[in-house]
Amino acid sequence: KAGPGGTLDDYAYLCDALINLYRNSFQETYLLAADRIMKLTLQKFWDGGSFTLAGRDNQDLLINLTAVHD
Repeated sequence: KAGPGGTLDDYAYLCDALINLYRNSFQETYLLAADRIMKLTLQKFWDGGSFTLAGRDNQDLLINLTAVHD
C-alpha cells in the first residue's frame, strides 16, 4: 500500500528538479515529466482561487491550510 500523499511543496520541488534536469541534459523526457507533475499538482492542490497545502485527497486533516505566499 502506498504511503500518504505528498504536499504542495513536495510536488513543487519535484517539478523544479525535473526542470533542472532538463536544463542540464536537454532530454525532453524530463520536461514532459515536469509538465505532467504540474498538471497533477493543479488537479490536487488548486481550489479555483488559491493552492491548498495538503491537497484535496487528504481526508485526515481537520483543516487544509491555503498558501498565502509564493
